[in-house]
Amino acid sequence: MKKHSILFVCLGNICRSPAAEGIMRHIVSEQGVTGSWIIDSAGTSRYHIGDLPDHRMRLHAAAESNSPTGAVRSPKATSTTSTSS
Repeated sequence: MKKHSILFVCLGNICRSPAAEGIMRHIVSEQGVTGSWIIDSAGTSRYHIGDLPDHRMRLHAAAESNSPTGAVRSPKATSTTSTSS
């Protein structure tokens, strides 16, 4: 089975990219193809390295019962950024 990889990137990785990561994880889970995907998110700036996603985004995700980002800390995207499933 072919493995697909996707990295969502935004400036700080505290709102848009982790939200997109969570949505994609939810979609592939619903489709039953989680094992076919490597999904991750990262930021291009150093402003939020190690920070949790924005609290408003986490509250919204929790309200939607789609909260995959609760413990995710923001890494900085580099040319050697590795992804995890």
